[in-house]
Amino acid sequence: MGALSCLRPLDDHVTVHVGVGGTTHVRSVMRCGSVWSCPWCAPVVRSQKAEEITAAVESWLAKGGRVWFVTGTIPHTATDSLDVLLNRLQEMWTRAYGAGSGGQGVRRRNGVVGSVRSIEVTRGDNGWHPHIHALVFVEPGVPFSVADWTARWRAQFSREGFDYVPGVSMDVRQVRTPDTAEGATAIGQYVAAVEGGWGAGLEIARADLKGRGGLRADQILELASTGEKRWVWRWREYEQATKGRRCIVWSRGLRALCGLDEVEATDEELAAGPDADEVIGLVIVPAAEWNSARSSGQLGELLEAVVRGDRSRWRFHTVGVDWSGTRPRWLDPPPEPAQDAPLPLVA
Repeated sequence: MGALSCLRPLDDHVTVHVGVGGTTHVRSVMRCGSVWSCPWCAPVVRSQKAEEITAAVESWLAKGGRVWFVTGTIPHTATDSLDVLLNRLQEMWTRAYGAGSGGQGVRRRNGVVGSVRSIEVTRGDNGWHPHIHALVFVEPGVPFSVADWTARWRAQFSREGFDYVPGVSMDVRQVRTPDTAEGATAIGQYVAAVEGGWGAGLEIARADLKGRGGLRADQILELASTGEKRWVWRWREYEQATKGRRCIVWSRGLRALCGLDEVEATDEELAAGPDADEVIGLVIVPAAEWNSARSSGQLGELLEAVVRGDRSRWRFHTVGVDWSGTRPRWLDPPPEPAQDAPLPLVA
């Protein structure tokens, strides 16, 4: 199942759980879980991955370790296919820092215990621009040599016949806590922030929020939705090139070192999202009404109406809730619906 099928109803109705603060959690719909291309699943999945990564960084820094934020890019032209560029980027990274003797050596010399890396793709005047971001976790007390680390990347450029540009082909910055960061006013809102940038988890996982350089996937999709052929083809190329690729990857054993569950939740599981906090209302939306909002890009408006209890435009049914006051409240103690039993539609 792809992004085109995402959020389609699984039954003749969709169930929405409404929380105290106006949060909503949608059930009884398909979820593709695509972190690359789905405008609905990607933000949900990426936000939870960012929280996990931030927790890992905070845990490691609290133990006295250090974390470095690395960005690696490769040359590209307007005619390069995205699939070729992604393969080249991943192959160069694996040769530089993977399981080979050279990769093991640079990690051992610099006390690297693991990393979290992600691939980010943008599109600009000079074609596709894929690049790797990585958070490199270093043992307490072991010096990390930026020169030694970047020399491995420079060697891959030489092997491919590319010109290496210091500070552009690879950028390395230390992740610091606010009380040790220089110029912390700009980044002090984050517990662990990349020098001159965002929080560590956001830098790795939230490509969907960034506005730096080129067009993001969601912006390409928006242009493709106009029907303009060149953007339709660009979007198809992006979908085909990223299909089946892992976007965010943890090195083996790092999650356990940072106090996280060793078994990582799948993207599909994360796409389902956490339930609304303190559920105070169950709302039933007919499948036809849901599909109408979905096809017209107005699911956000429908859910806002659900939270307000506003039926002036959309049809839905509330279960056991009084919406007449300043905020919804239960008429009776909340019911306990069966997990798998469909809730009845009421005309």
